[in-house]
Amino acid sequence: MGKPKIDRVKETLDAVVDLFLSGDVPATVQKAVFPAPNIPIAKWSLRNRVLAALAGTSDARGFRQWKMTGRHVKKGARSFSILGPRMVKVEDAKGDEAMRLIGFVAIPVFRLQDTEGDSLDYEMPSVPAHPLMDVAEKWGIKVRAEVFNGSRYGWTNGREIVVCDEAEETFFHELGHCADGREHGELKGGQHSDQEIVAELTAAVLARMVGRQPRNDGFHYRYIMGYSQKWFPKLNADDALRRGCERVLGRACKAIEKIIAAATVGVETPAAA
Repeated sequence: MGKPKIDRVKETLDAVVDLFLSGDVPATVQKAVFPAPNIPIAKWSLRNRVLAALAGTSDARGFRQWKMTGRHVKKGARSFSILGPRMVKVEDAKGDEAMRLIGFVAIPVFRLQDTEGDSLDYEMPSVPAHPLMDVAEKWGIKVRAEVFNGSRYGWTNGREIVVCDEAEETFFHELGHCADGREHGELKGGQHSDQEIVAELTAAVLARMVGRQPRNDGFHYRYIMGYSQKWFPKLNADDALRRGCERVLGRACKAIEKIIAAATVGVETPAAA
Protein backbone atom coordinates (compact mmCIF):
# COMPACT_ATOMS: atom_id res chain seq x y z
CA MET A 1 0.00 0.00 0.00
CA GLY A 2 1.49 3.34 -1.03
CA LYS A 3 1.65 6.03 1.61
CA PRO A 4 -1.64 7.96 1.61
CA LYS A 5 -1.39 11.74 1.73
CA ILE A 6 -2.74 13.53 4.79
CA ASP A 7 -5.56 15.02 2.69
CA ARG A 8 -6.76 11.49 1.85
CA VAL A 9 -7.13 10.73 5.55
CA LYS A 10 -9.03 13.98 6.12
CA GLU A 11 -11.19 13.37 3.05
CA THR A 12 -12.19 9.90 4.25
CA LEU A 13 -12.84 11.15 7.80
CA ASP A 14 -15.07 13.94 6.46
CA ALA A 15 -16.96 11.43 4.30
CA VAL A 16 -17.64 9.22 7.32
CA VAL A 17 -18.91 12.14 9.40
CA ASP A 18 -21.05 13.39 6.47
CA LEU A 19 -22.62 9.94 6.23
CA PHE A 20 -23.55 10.02 9.93
CA LEU A 21 -24.96 13.54 9.68
CA SER A 22 -26.97 12.80 6.54
CA GLY A 23 -28.93 10.13 8.39
CA ASP A 24 -28.36 7.69 5.50
CA VAL A 25 -26.65 5.09 7.68
CA PRO A 26 -26.84 1.34 6.92
CA ALA A 27 -28.34 -0.94 9.53
CA THR A 28 -26.15 -2.29 12.30
CA VAL A 29 -24.47 -5.59 11.43
CA GLN A 30 -24.41 -8.23 14.15
CA LYS A 31 -20.95 -8.89 15.52
CA ALA A 32 -19.76 -12.50 15.59
CA VAL A 33 -18.36 -12.77 19.10
CA PHE A 34 -16.19 -15.59 20.40
CA PRO A 35 -18.64 -17.66 22.52
CA ALA A 36 -17.90 -18.28 26.17
CA PRO A 37 -17.34 -21.93 27.16
CA ASN A 38 -19.18 -23.49 30.08
CA ILE A 39 -17.14 -21.85 32.84
CA PRO A 40 -18.16 -20.03 36.04
CA ILE A 41 -17.85 -16.52 34.60
CA ALA A 42 -20.54 -17.31 32.02
CA LYS A 43 -23.06 -17.40 34.90
CA TRP A 44 -21.86 -14.21 36.59
CA SER A 45 -23.89 -11.02 36.66
CA LEU A 46 -23.09 -8.36 34.07
CA ARG A 47 -21.55 -6.20 36.80
CA ASN A 48 -19.11 -8.95 37.76
CA ARG A 49 -18.27 -9.69 34.11
CA VAL A 50 -17.43 -6.02 33.71
CA LEU A 51 -15.14 -6.25 36.75
CA ALA A 52 -13.40 -9.21 35.11
CA ALA A 53 -12.98 -7.28 31.86
CA LEU A 54 -11.48 -4.36 33.77
CA ALA A 55 -9.05 -6.85 35.34
CA GLY A 56 -8.09 -7.98 31.83
CA THR A 57 -9.50 -11.51 31.75
CA SER A 58 -12.42 -13.57 30.50
CA ASP A 59 -11.92 -16.42 32.97
CA ALA A 60 -11.54 -15.90 36.70
CA ARG A 61 -12.23 -18.21 39.65
CA GLY A 62 -11.65 -18.59 43.35
CA PHE A 63 -8.52 -20.26 44.75
CA ARG A 64 -10.27 -23.58 45.36
CA GLN A 65 -12.11 -23.47 42.03
CA TRP A 66 -8.79 -23.28 40.20
CA LYS A 67 -7.44 -26.12 42.31
CA MET A 68 -10.36 -28.30 41.19
CA THR A 69 -9.30 -27.81 37.55
CA GLY A 70 -5.75 -28.99 38.24
CA ARG A 71 -4.35 -25.48 38.18
CA HIS A 72 -2.97 -23.37 41.01
CA VAL A 73 -2.51 -19.68 41.58
CA LYS A 74 1.02 -18.45 40.97
CA LYS A 75 3.01 -17.29 43.95
CA GLY A 76 2.60 -13.58 44.50
CA ALA A 77 -0.45 -13.25 42.25
CA ARG A 78 -2.99 -10.71 43.42
CA SER A 79 -6.72 -11.34 43.37
CA PHE A 80 -9.47 -8.93 42.38
CA SER A 81 -12.94 -8.90 43.90
CA ILE A 82 -16.38 -9.57 42.50
CA LEU A 83 -19.62 -9.06 44.39
CA GLY A 84 -21.71 -11.88 45.79
CA PRO A 85 -25.17 -11.56 47.38
CA ARG A 86 -25.43 -11.68 51.16
CA MET A 87 -28.64 -13.51 52.03
CA VAL A 88 -30.26 -14.12 55.40
CA LYS A 89 -33.17 -16.31 56.39
CA VAL A 90 -36.19 -14.41 57.72
CA GLU A 91 -39.73 -15.23 58.75
CA ASP A 92 -42.76 -13.42 57.38
CA ALA A 93 -45.90 -12.53 59.34
CA LYS A 94 -47.25 -16.05 58.84
CA GLY A 95 -44.08 -17.66 60.16
CA ASP A 96 -42.95 -18.89 56.73
CA GLU A 97 -39.22 -18.77 56.05
CA ALA A 98 -37.75 -16.90 53.11
CA MET A 99 -34.35 -15.62 52.00
CA ARG A 100 -33.77 -11.87 51.93
CA LEU A 101 -30.95 -9.95 50.27
CA ILE A 102 -29.33 -7.61 52.79
CA GLY A 103 -26.26 -6.55 50.85
CA PHE A 104 -23.20 -7.80 49.04
CA VAL A 105 -19.87 -9.31 50.02
CA ALA A 106 -16.54 -9.10 48.19
CA ILE A 107 -15.34 -12.42 46.79
CA PRO A 108 -11.66 -12.70 45.81
CA VAL A 109 -10.97 -14.37 42.48
CA PHE A 110 -7.86 -14.86 40.35
CA ARG A 111 -7.39 -14.41 36.61
CA LEU A 112 -6.59 -17.34 34.34
CA GLN A 113 -3.36 -15.51 33.45
CA ASP A 114 -2.29 -15.72 37.09
CA THR A 115 -2.56 -19.51 37.27
CA GLU A 116 -0.54 -22.45 35.98
CA GLY A 117 -0.95 -26.21 35.80
CA ASP A 118 -3.11 -28.54 33.73
CA SER A 119 -4.55 -27.42 30.41
CA LEU A 120 -8.19 -26.42 30.53
CA ASP A 121 -10.79 -28.35 28.57
CA TYR A 122 -11.42 -25.44 26.26
CA GLU A 123 -9.22 -23.45 23.94
CA MET A 124 -8.93 -19.67 23.85
CA PRO A 125 -9.70 -18.21 20.40
CA SER A 126 -6.92 -16.99 18.13
CA VAL A 127 -6.65 -13.47 16.73
CA PRO A 128 -7.72 -13.22 13.07
CA ALA A 129 -5.13 -11.86 10.64
CA HIS A 130 -6.50 -8.31 10.47
CA PRO A 131 -5.01 -5.53 8.35
CA LEU A 132 -2.65 -3.19 10.28
CA MET A 133 -1.58 -5.89 12.74
CA ASP A 134 1.97 -4.86 11.83
CA VAL A 135 1.37 -1.46 13.42
CA ALA A 136 0.67 -3.03 16.81
CA GLU A 137 3.79 -5.17 16.41
CA LYS A 138 5.95 -2.14 15.57
CA TRP A 139 4.63 -0.33 18.63
CA GLY A 140 5.36 -3.32 20.88
CA ILE A 141 1.67 -3.95 21.57
CA LYS A 142 0.63 -7.55 22.20
CA VAL A 143 -2.66 -8.56 20.54
CA ARG A 144 -4.64 -11.51 21.88
CA ALA A 145 -8.19 -12.87 21.70
CA GLU A 146 -10.51 -13.83 24.53
CA VAL A 147 -14.03 -15.17 24.65
CA PHE A 148 -16.83 -12.61 24.87
CA ASN A 149 -18.03 -12.25 28.46
CA GLY A 150 -21.03 -10.07 27.73
CA SER A 151 -19.53 -6.73 28.68
CA ARG A 152 -17.09 -5.46 26.02
CA TYR A 153 -16.02 -6.44 22.52
CA GLY A 154 -12.42 -5.48 23.23
CA TRP A 155 -10.16 -3.37 25.39
CA THR A 156 -6.64 -1.99 25.63
CA ASN A 157 -4.32 -0.40 28.14
CA GLY A 158 -2.00 0.92 25.46
CA ARG A 159 0.42 -1.98 25.89
CA GLU A 160 -1.93 -4.84 25.05
CA ILE A 161 -5.01 -5.19 22.85
CA VAL A 162 -7.68 -7.80 23.57
CA VAL A 163 -10.41 -8.60 21.04
CA CYS A 164 -13.50 -10.68 21.76
CA ASP A 165 -14.96 -10.95 18.28
CA GLU A 166 -13.94 -11.54 14.67
CA ALA A 167 -14.63 -7.99 13.43
CA GLU A 168 -11.55 -6.18 12.19
CA GLU A 169 -13.22 -2.93 13.23
CA THR A 170 -12.97 -3.99 16.88
CA PHE A 171 -9.21 -4.26 16.42
CA PHE A 172 -9.17 -0.92 14.55
CA HIS A 173 -11.03 0.68 17.47
CA GLU A 174 -8.51 -0.54 20.04
CA LEU A 175 -5.60 0.39 17.76
CA GLY A 176 -7.19 3.84 17.51
CA HIS A 177 -7.07 4.09 21.30
CA CYS A 178 -3.37 3.21 21.24
CA ALA A 179 -2.59 5.77 18.53
CA ASP A 180 -4.58 8.42 20.38
CA GLY A 181 -2.67 7.66 23.56
CA ARG A 182 0.69 7.91 21.80
CA GLU A 183 -0.30 11.20 20.16
CA HIS A 184 -2.52 12.88 22.76
CA GLY A 185 -1.21 11.50 26.03
CA GLU A 186 -1.70 8.49 28.28
CA LEU A 187 -5.13 6.86 28.07
CA LYS A 188 -7.51 7.45 30.96
CA GLY A 189 -8.99 4.34 32.55
CA GLY A 190 -12.67 3.65 31.96
CA GLN A 191 -15.03 4.87 29.25
CA HIS A 192 -14.56 8.55 28.35
CA SER A 193 -16.50 10.20 25.55
CA ASP A 194 -13.50 11.91 23.95
CA GLN A 195 -11.41 8.73 23.84
CA GLU A 196 -14.30 6.54 22.68
CA ILE A 197 -15.44 8.84 19.87
CA VAL A 198 -11.85 9.25 18.61
CA ALA A 199 -11.34 5.47 18.61
CA GLU A 200 -14.65 4.75 16.86
CA LEU A 201 -14.11 7.42 14.20
CA THR A 202 -10.65 5.93 13.66
CA ALA A 203 -12.16 2.46 13.24
CA ALA A 204 -14.75 3.73 10.76
CA VAL A 205 -12.12 5.49 8.64
CA LEU A 206 -9.65 2.59 8.69
CA ALA A 207 -12.45 0.21 7.70
CA ARG A 208 -12.97 2.30 4.55
CA MET A 209 -9.27 2.73 3.78
CA VAL A 210 -7.80 -0.72 4.44
CA GLY A 211 -10.64 -2.95 5.61
CA ARG A 212 -11.53 -6.24 3.94
CA GLN A 213 -14.78 -7.05 5.76
CA PRO A 214 -18.13 -5.33 5.13
CA ARG A 215 -18.22 -2.02 7.01
CA ASN A 216 -20.43 -1.72 10.08
CA ASP A 217 -21.46 1.92 9.66
CA GLY A 218 -24.61 1.44 11.72
CA PHE A 219 -22.64 0.23 14.71
CA HIS A 220 -20.21 3.19 14.43
CA TYR A 221 -23.13 5.63 14.19
CA ARG A 222 -24.90 4.32 17.29
CA TYR A 223 -21.69 4.06 19.29
CA ILE A 224 -20.63 7.64 18.56
CA MET A 225 -24.20 8.87 19.04
CA GLY A 226 -24.34 7.37 22.54
CA TYR A 227 -21.14 9.02 23.73
CA SER A 228 -22.00 12.34 22.06
CA GLN A 229 -25.29 12.48 23.94
CA LYS A 230 -23.41 12.11 27.22
CA TRP A 231 -21.66 15.37 26.35
CA PHE A 232 -24.76 17.13 25.05
CA PRO A 233 -27.79 15.61 26.82
CA LYS A 234 -30.06 18.58 26.01
CA LEU A 235 -29.53 18.33 22.25
CA ASN A 236 -31.40 16.00 19.94
CA ALA A 237 -29.52 12.92 18.74
CA ASP A 238 -28.37 14.34 15.39
CA ASP A 239 -27.16 17.65 16.81
CA ALA A 240 -25.36 15.87 19.64
CA LEU A 241 -23.61 13.62 17.11
CA ARG A 242 -22.57 16.64 15.05
CA ARG A 243 -21.13 18.45 18.06
CA GLY A 244 -19.39 15.32 19.34
CA CYS A 245 -17.65 14.66 16.03
CA GLU A 246 -16.68 18.32 15.63
CA ARG A 247 -15.07 18.36 19.08
CA VAL A 248 -12.62 15.51 18.34
CA LEU A 249 -12.27 15.64 14.56
CA GLY A 250 -8.71 17.01 14.56
CA ARG A 251 -7.64 14.59 17.27
CA ALA A 252 -9.09 11.61 15.36
CA CYS A 253 -7.29 12.74 12.21
CA LYS A 254 -3.95 12.73 14.05
CA ALA A 255 -4.57 9.23 15.41
CA ILE A 256 -5.39 7.90 11.94
CA GLU A 257 -2.38 9.58 10.38
CA LYS A 258 -0.14 8.04 13.05
CA ILE A 259 -1.43 4.55 12.25
CA ILE A 260 -1.11 4.99 8.49
CA ALA A 261 2.42 6.36 8.87
CA ALA A 262 3.44 3.38 11.01
CA ALA A 263 1.92 0.96 8.49
CA THR A 264 3.91 2.40 5.62
CA VAL A 265 7.31 2.98 7.24
CA GLY A 266 9.98 1.33 5.09
CA VAL A 267 7.49 0.36 2.38
CA GLU A 268 8.59 1.40 -1.07
CA THR A 269 6.77 1.28 -4.37
CA PRO A 270 8.40 -1.45 -6.53
CA ALA A 271 10.39 -0.09 -9.44
CA ALA A 272 8.88 -0.53 -12.86
CA ALA A 273 10.20 -3.49 -14.82
